[in-house]
Amino acid sequence: MGNKIAEIRTSAGFTNEEFASRLGISLEVLDQYETGKIRVRPSHLTRIALLLRVSLAIFFPAPEQVDQQAVPADSDPQRNTLE
Repeated sequence: MGNKIAEIRTSAGFTNEEFASRLGISLEVLDQYETGKIRVRPSHLTRIALLLRVSLAIFFPAPEQVDQQAVPADSDPQRNTLE
């Protein structure tokens, strides 16, 4: 999620300093969000989406991407069932 915030922020033309100021957070917190060191607070994520003029959904993977990440490609689905 942090990489996505940084990517969209940059393409929208915001500097780190300007974006942090507009969000009302410190530059250090923004850096930690963008590097994934800390989780983005839900209230901040909403403000980030509004400021960047994007949907909140853009920060979350589509369900099929989550499914592909959760199960290794070489795993046998039959072996993963509960008996």
